[in-house]
Amino acid sequence: MIGEGHKVYNNYIEGTNVKKPSGASSSLTGGINVMNGVQNSALNGYYQVKNAQIVNNTLVNCDYALRIGTDKGGNNTLEPENLIVANNIVLNATVNSYEIETTPSGNSISEGNITNLSASDLSDDGSFHRLTNGSAAIAAGLGSYSYLTKDILGGTRDANFDAGAEEFGANGTNLPYTAADVDVTVGFGATYQGALNIDSNQLKDQGISIYPVPLTDGKLTITSTKKPLNTIEIYSIEGKQVFSTQGNSTHEAQIELTNLQRGVYFIKLENIGQRKIILK
Repeated sequence: MIGEGHKVYNNYIEGTNVKKPSGASSSLTGGINVMNGVQNSALNGYYQVKNAQIVNNTLVNCDYALRIGTDKGGNNTLEPENLIVANNIVLNATVNSYEIETTPSGNSISEGNITNLSASDLSDDGSFHRLTNGSAAIAAGLGSYSYLTKDILGGTRDANFDAGAEEFGANGTNLPYTAADVDVTVGFGATYQGALNIDSNQLKDQGISIYPVPLTDGKLTITSTKKPLNTIEIYSIEGKQVFSTQGNSTHEAQIELTNLQRGVYFIKLENIGQRKIILK
């Protein structure tokens, strides 16, 4: 929940939808949702959002991306106050990219948001949707935010900074978390000792090559120039293990994955790291 003075920035949010798998939906959820407050709210209730800033976030494939001033009905009557919504970018919001149910009051600002990006402005590189050369989001940032010195990947922001979570060409290496990281590498339940938060660039530094990516024929090759390959595991995006094999301490392994459905998976190499792979 966004509260008093909160800053929500440099987030990459993909596939967060109002509609649940059961078919039910909620008027109070979305990629980023700012809900109305309750007068004299109880401690476990809904306080009025004041002086919050929602800045430089990237939202992809959300049915409702940005939702401002939502009301669960009845006593949620206090609109957001002094709210800043700036430099957020949205790709493929299937219902509403920027919904304002209740207009914020006070010194509220909405600027620099690009809510109708074309497919050519962001491209999925196999890890997440990245800014492309010539994207409308490049150097499109407005305003001044002292905390906005880095982007989501840890790259340094330019003086003429980009809209969205990523700064084009900043070359940061901290990949966004995925659904498979929840309660594994991040979250309250992140206690799994085998979890490794190592991205594909770090794997390359360790002499690991995984190819082809995306995978089209179901046959994956892993080579290692430094460490021997031991246990190799593959997980679905929901975190379910769908494959496991032993590398037998060799430096190359060929894996047959033709029985897996198309989609996004995560490959974990024992004592080395993990990365995302795509099966097409």
